[in-house]
Amino acid sequence: MKKNIIFIAIIGLLVFGAAFYFWKNPFASQPERKNNFFEFNNYNSGLTEKQVNELLATFTATKQALASNPEDFDAWLSLGGVKKTLRDYQGAEEIWLHLSEIRPVNSLSFNNLGDLYANFLKDDVKAEAAFRTAVANSKNDPGGNDIFVRNLYEFYLYNLKNNDLAIKTLEDGIANNPKSTQLLALAADFYFKAGDRKKALEYYNKALIINPANDAIKAEINRLNKL
Repeated sequence: MKKNIIFIAIIGLLVFGAAFYFWKNPFASQPERKNNFFEFNNYNSGLTEKQVNELLATFTATKQALASNPEDFDAWLSLGGVKKTLRDYQGAEEIWLHLSEIRPVNSLSFNNLGDLYANFLKDDVKAEAAFRTAVANSKNDPGGNDIFVRNLYEFYLYNLKNNDLAIKTLEDGIANNPKSTQLLALAADFYFKAGDRKKALEYYNKALIINPANDAIKAEINRLNKL
């Protein structure tokens, strides 16, 4: 009886230890996913031998960098880019998901996932979530987040064909980036195409106040004034 109790206790400790290990190291239960990170799979038959060799060199360098520092943000980002160029879209997705897990408040990996889902894997639900996370995470960036706002705007406008969400994204982005001539010009173009010339001129004039030397904006204002 005593031996049975000791045996059960040992089994219990082993089970608990394994569970703790997998909880602390989520990749321990997913060895295939982790190993696939570092497999060079070329699914793009359109690449030249030179291009493949250049990608392989980048892949090797990032692999070595991650061996030294498993949390090297730029290396993970680059590794996913190599996978995407090789048309290993699942590999790119898994890498950028991993990067998003270890750096949950970054914007670049989420933005890359948004592009991957929207334009390659054709999953609009995941694309929207990723793009919105990129915008939210970058909202307080010192340099602004107009690039991420633009990507979400274009996703709503061109992928989902949702003008209401598109212009709301721009207006929210402008409120957060009041000096972004890029977003102001996009809003002006949106309103012009929607048939609201007055609103388009309003946004172009706001952009010109911020950047009075911008010849492209001046040209658009002159063009609209002649209509």
